Amino acid sequence: MKLFREIPHLTGLCAWALLLLAASCTWFDRPEALPVYLNFKGARVALNADGTQTSPLGIKDFWMDHNGVGQGVYRLPAVIPLIPDANNRITLAGGIYETGLSSVRSRYPFWEPVTYELGPDVQPLDTFTFQPTFRYYADTVLAYPLNETFEEASMSFVAGTGNNSADLVFSGNNALQGGYCGAVQFTADNYEFEALTTGYLSLPQRGNNDVYLEISYRNDIPFTVGLIAFNPFTSQLEDLPAGLYFNSDLVWNTVFIHINDAVRQQAEGTLFRPYIRATSKDASTGAVRSGQLFLDNLRIVHFK
Repeated sequence: MKLFREIPHLTGLCAWALLLLAASCTWFDRPEALPVYLNFKGARVALNADGTQTSPLGIKDFWMDHNGVGQGVYRLPAVIPLIPDANNRITLAGGIYETGLSSVRSRYPFWEPVTYELGPDVQPLDTFTFQPTFRYYADTVLAYPLNETFEEASMSFVAGTGNNSADLVFSGNNALQGGYCGAVQFTADNYEFEALTTGYLSLPQRGNNDVYLEISYRNDIPFTVGLIAFNPFTSQLEDLPAGLYFNSDLVWNTVFIHINDAVRQQAEGTLFRPYIRATSKDASTGAVRSGQLFLDNLRIVHFK
């Protein structure tokens, strides 16, 4: 009798197990959602207000949101699978390597995000191709204390005049955009170079206002950048290196140098004079080599 009574109990357990197994199989057999593919072939930045001059230089990656939810940071070019939703708004923010360092990837604060709507007829496995152009925020919110494009009759920079100094001149043969750029020719007799802005600049030293120095360059002689800080109350001068040695092997590149720390560590009211320095003389051997440095679109930018 004891054995007989236990058999129905075991049979009930087996029935429940079969039901759970069937349910689990149904759950695992559900069709998976298929993605669409976002193909980001590249990106550009508009260098002027009407967008007639653009450049792909300096844009290294982008931040992407899907319907307001962050999806990550991606290096250009990229193909990204995305599970579509009922609404599919894609927002992109352009990214840079801060001061040219790939280890410091930053969303550039002065470029407006770009938004795309995929539309209501999105089908699984569709591919959408994007080549965004980022634009700077309007001049009503941005300030450019320095903006040297080498398109005017006079320069914002003056070069040194020592015995071995190389000069900074206009060049119409190697411009990145427009008709002209700045050019420095290094020779056996002219192997030192320093150029400073013609005057001192007032830069924001409080709050969260980012300050960047932008430089486009093409060179085979490395250069460095910095600021001369002048305290008008004490008449003290201080050299503030702000950038590493940059070399592009004569291919145009753009670097964005974050100068916040250098600016904010000075006493309030300090004025700043940006500089560029280079030498073609080897410090250890004394050997001098010839070379070139081309500069374009040198500017400092911050929010007003």
